[in-house]
Order: sequence, then C-alpha cells, then structure tokens
Amino acid sequence: MITKKLRIAGVNGAFVEFFGPSLKELSVADRATIANMCPEYGALYLAQSGRESSHIQTVEKYMKTVKMFRDENDEGSIKFSEVITIDLSDIVPCVSGPKRTKDKVPISEISKDFKTSLLLKEGPKGYGLSQGQGHVAFSVNIDGEYFTVGHGTVLLAAISSCTNTSNPSVMLGAGLLAKKAVEAGLSRCRNFLPPRERRYALPPHVGLRDCGYGCSTCSYNSGPNLPDSIVRAIKQGNLVCVGLLSGNRNFEGRLDPDIKANYLASPLMVIAYALAGRINLNLRQEPLGYNSHTGAPVFLKDIWPSRAEIQETERKFVIPGIFRRVYSKVSVGNKHWDALPVPESQERFPWSEDSSYIKCPEYIKEISSNARNWSGMRCLLKLGDNITSDHISPAGSITRSSPAAEYLSSLGLAPREYNSYGARRGNYHVMIRGTFSNMRLRNHLLGQSPKLGPYTLHIPSGASRTYKADGARNFGRGTSRDWATRGPFLLGVRAVLAGSFHYKSRASHTTSLSGMEALRIDLGKKDLRPKELVDVFIEGKKDAFKAVLRVDNDYEIEVFQAGGVIAQIVSNTKS
Repeated sequence: MITKKLRIAGVNGAFVEFFGPSLKELSVADRATIANMCPEYGALYLAQSGRESSHIQTVEKYMKTVKMFRDENDEGSIKFSEVITIDLSDIVPCVSGPKRTKDKVPISEISKDFKTSLLLKEGPKGYGLSQGQGHVAFSVNIDGEYFTVGHGTVLLAAISSCTNTSNPSVMLGAGLLAKKAVEAGLSRCRNFLPPRERRYALPPHVGLRDCGYGCSTCSYNSGPNLPDSIVRAIKQGNLVCVGLLSGNRNFEGRLDPDIKANYLASPLMVIAYALAGRINLNLRQEPLGYNSHTGAPVFLKDIWPSRAEIQETERKFVIPGIFRRVYSKVSVGNKHWDALPVPESQERFPWSEDSSYIKCPEYIKEISSNARNWSGMRCLLKLGDNITSDHISPAGSITRSSPAAEYLSSLGLAPREYNSYGARRGNYHVMIRGTFSNMRLRNHLLGQSPKLGPYTLHIPSGASRTYKADGARNFGRGTSRDWATRGPFLLGVRAVLAGSFHYKSRASHTTSLSGMEALRIDLGKKDLRPKELVDVFIEGKKDAFKAVLRVDNDYEIEVFQAGGVIAQIVSNTKS
C-alpha cells in the first residue's frame, strides 16, 4: 500500500521522508525494507550490522549537523511541500499480481481474483480463457510420483535477494514458518533462496534450496525450473500456473517462460503458498495441507510464528559479532579470482577476439553519429500499455531457440554454455539479438491478436534502416537497464512514440497511426529545450502532429546531442 500511494503521488525525482507517531513502532530493518521499496532507493543501518563505534558516531554527528537525524521534537516544525498520510491500520496482508506490481490483491480475495483473471480478456490482468478452459487439470509423473497440475498450481516459490534478505525479522519469520510446517508434517514444492550476498547463511532446517547469490530465480538465472512433464501439461492445457516471489518485479515470463501468473509476496507468504501448492484458496478458511502422519488438517494460523518467537530468535542469533566476522573476510576473494592473470604492462584493456563474453564495442562509432534528422521512418513494433524493460531487453537465461543462441552456437558453444543475457551484456552481438526477444511480447503491427514473441512485419517498399517503435502508456517501466535503450538503437530505432513514459504518466496528443506510415522528425536545425513540443510529419501527406520531446533537462540535452552517454564519455576522454 505504501509503494502504491507513493507511485500515485509521483515521487520520482523527489526527496521522500517518513515521519509521524507510528514510525517509532517500526524496527530499523522494517524501515529499511520500506525505504528500499518506495521505489527502490536504499537505506542502511549500522549498529546491528557490526560497524565500528567510531564510524557510527561519525555518521550520527554528520546526520545531526545537516538536520537529517530524526528528532521527534522537531517533526512539528518541519515544512514539507506535500504530505502523504498513511494509516498503518489500513494495511492488510496482500500480494501483487498476476502480471503487474501495482495490482494489489488482499489475501482474503486472492482466490476469487485469480479465477476472475482466468476469464478476463487477455491483457494486463486477464488470460482470455473460456468457461470450459477454466477447470482443466492434468496428472503428471515426477520421479515416479504423480501430482495434479492445473490453473493456479504453484510451481515455483522464491525468497529473492533484492528486497527482504537484509531484513532479519521477515527472514527469520519465513524460516520459523517453514520449520514449523515441517514439524507439522507438511510437504513442500520447489523453493529457492538466493541470499543477497555471502554474509547471509542458509538455515539448515528451512527446507529451501540455496540457488546462488544475487539475482537468480527472479530473472530465470537459476536455470530451467520445471520438469519436462509439467511443461508438456502446461502447453497441452494452456495452463495458467503460478510463481511466487518476494522481490519487486513480476513481469510475464520473468520467473520462467512457462509460468504465466506471477505474484509478489512477503517471504512468509511465499512459504505459505508454497506449502499450499496453489494460489486459488483462502488461507484463513482452508488448510494449507494435511499432516502426513495423522491426516489432520494444518491451517496457516496453526504454524504462523508469533512476534515474540521472531524477536526471541533475532535476539539470540542476529548479533553484531556475526556481521563483523563475515565482513572481515569480504575482500579476501577466492582462489579462482586470485588466479586470474593481470597484464601489468598494458595501459588499455586487452580485447580478445576469442572471447564470447566481452567484445570491443565497435557500435560506439554508430552511436556517436550526431544525425538528428530522420525521414522515411517505419514502424518496427506497435506495442500496448506497460511495456517493461524486460519486454525490450530480457536479462534471464538464453533459450536454445533464440537468435542469441544461434549466434553462440555458431561460435562452437554448447547450450549449457549459453548462460544469461545479464552475463553476456559485454557482448553486443548477443545483446542485439536479445532485444525484443521476450516470448510474451505482443506486436500489434501483426494484427489485433498477434503471435507472441519477437515478430514484426517486413515493410519492403522504400525500406529504410531507420525505425520507430510505437508504445502506448507507461512505456519502459521496470528495472533500469542500459540495453533496453542501446539494443533498440542498434536495431535502427531512432524514436519511440508513446502516450507516456515511466515513471510519471504525462498526457499527450493521441493519434490514429496504423503503424504503416512513414514519419519524419527534424531536430538538427534548432536549439532544443527540455520537454518542448516537436513536429512529427507523416510523409506523403500534409498531416503532422505534436509530441513532447522527452529530454527532460539541460544535462539530458547535452547527452542527447553528444550521441549518448558512451559517446559523451569517449569524447570527454579524448579531450
């Protein structure tokens, strides 16, 4: 709810300070989690994580000197440009999904909401199934044991590293819930726990599989997640199965290409739904499962850890000495890192022609071109609302059937060596081929119900290598990703026409473009101003329309005229 309110208020580019009588009731870890999610600016705490007392005193003195240290007595005298009131009593347990982070659903309504989503028209909230398709289920064989898989079945549950693993309260709570579930005789589906960094150890009794450090499951970087029998059932029945994640992104296909419904939840709720094995149930009224020994129903309320249990566990085990011991070794590295050869005589990076990970960025010459007049532009993609950076430039594993895989195969690499787009972002040959390769992409240039995936329409008549991409509202939301802009540019895209760009929606003139027009934009003969209106001409006609130039400040104009950040860096380095 807090994140949603801040999004509606539009806090991007603003300083956000939390204050009020309820703030003192939140632990520092809880405050840090809220700060990290609203929306993704960091917060740190020092004493509990083992920092030296002299360092803590220095930070405290500085914060007090610049009037940034919280003092309850001063709160009434502080003047804010805008105050957003949040009543903590209004906050109820909820999840976000099944396709967008902003779609909050209370736990008590999730079953009804999911069933409604199945039958809604395919789009930001719906899957377009008929009444008859809504009750399909299959029996699948996994290692000799049969399971039922249908709409709403939870196939993947992950406590991710990006938001909650720095908060000992929720992590210990999730661990205690899993421990009590095991003691109550419940079984579990496939779960993941990617700690944020190596300073977090995996509790042995939790029953989660440590799949590595950093971004993994949430970006399909933990490898293929589903058995072949389940994948076949999903494709045969067009099943809408579920992934649960405690992170901050739930875009289509991000957890796994075959998992269509993705929900964000707290670590404890990730564990709860993983235990239940399905999303379409009421956790307050229906049991998670049954005791494997006695057959008795086990409800969430029976195994939910109390606040006192969590606090007692935290008091015993989350102590500064643990952090100090781990931090003392954080810069030591390992034998593999230490064994890497470092050429001391060379001033510049020794580019290797044989490397499939890092290639000399020859595209800089093209980016540095200062051409600002474009004519004969054709539409490469005509997209709908809420196109994310994941749709534009995926970061997960490279699939065997993709253009990037074909390129890597031509280098003699086997599928097990393909790795992920994130790992190969230093090779522009891979990243260009990965641009717009999301298998959930809908290019409406192909019609109202286009084939999903990286497909477009070839317009050969007077074809130009200069393209535009048409987006609707909220284009470019999601993770900040450099290749989400660089990739389209290297495909020839020189303009994106959209109703609004993330973060803040701004009104714009609507047009009736079909996507088949050739357009012209002239920016090279004038001094540009931030957010000015520019003319977009439809070639062959007298028609033109106005569009807001989303170059928002003087610095961005400077970067734009230099040909981009990389070109600007190269130019500054030479001078």
